[in-house]
Amino acid sequence: MNKGMCFGVSLGPGDPWLITFMAAKTIEQADVIFLPSAPKENCKVYKIIQHAISEGLIKDISDDKFVCIDTKPMADPKTQGDRYDILAKNVAKLLDEGKNVAFPALGEASLYSTYFYVHERLIERGYSLKVLSGISSVQEICDRLSIALAKGDEQVHIYPDTNELNERLKVNGTKIFMKPKSDLAQTVRHIQEYIVRNPDTKAYGISNCGLENEIIAFNKDELDKLSGYMSVLIVK
Repeated sequence: MNKGMCFGVSLGPGDPWLITFMAAKTIEQADVIFLPSAPKENCKVYKIIQHAISEGLIKDISDDKFVCIDTKPMADPKTQGDRYDILAKNVAKLLDEGKNVAFPALGEASLYSTYFYVHERLIERGYSLKVLSGISSVQEICDRLSIALAKGDEQVHIYPDTNELNERLKVNGTKIFMKPKSDLAQTVRHIQEYIVRNPDTKAYGISNCGLENEIIAFNKDELDKLSGYMSVLIVK
């Protein structure tokens, strides 16, 4: 039996209208849509796909095409790699059965997504894979704020957290802080104080980009409105 192919599908930041045509068609045509968390009703990518179906952007999909894996009982909480091994093993099983698998990734699959940890493990095992690019929250927030991510020779620095904030704020160019793992309110206060000391600097932010509970901060004073892990902060 021929092995199936795995597609890493960039789903965009949350708004179903930002899903690319290619991503929508790949999801429709896949034998299995693999979700990296369970239950599926609590999975963000599942909710986005269902929203896209309700908007007529993706054809109706049978619920039995969704496969989700609850890795928490199986993985050592101290070793994130265990979770990726479990996900890769389950995707590999489906591929061995000759099924084409769509693995949706929130935002852009190549930017801090769970998918690429699985992708690398499957590549090592010799499976066929394809990544479909999409719109990241970094791009979308700049468009919503009507600001340029970068102009001319400006540098762009993207950080996966807010660690070493003092040193990172001093770096020239645009600083993007994604998914702050530390206390968000404390991080916001730190950035606001930095801007007071450096009045030529500006800050923006967004929480839950593209989702129903989206919050946008257009300046440093509005950063206090932001809430939750799915937040992005921009300092220019």
